[in-house]
Amino acid sequence: MEQPLTNKQQFWREHVLAAQRSNLSYAKYAKEHDLSVQALYSWSTTLRRKGLLETVTSAFVELRADQVPSDPAPRLPVEARVRLANGVELELTALNEHTLRWLASL
Repeated sequence: MEQPLTNKQQFWREHVLAAQRSNLSYAKYAKEHDLSVQALYSWSTTLRRKGLLETVTSAFVELRADQVPSDPAPRLPVEARVRLANGVELELTALNEHTLRWLASL
């Protein structure tokens, strides 16, 4: 029989899911909701390990290159955010055109 979630587990589960849906980094989501980013990451891991949070099963995710500069002098800063299946996010800033095209090709 499944145990009901504690109030704390439910609180953090709702925030982790909302952060994932928000398309914001965990850092930005935590700041906007006055939460500790370390706690958000920690609870994401804890809930996933306990089977209380759905895990992403696909090893592949969509990478969108919404605006790849085509002119010889790209506008900076160009940024990219990569969210891995385990919830870890990489934020890359000041990318040049070559690096951005390489990322889009992956």
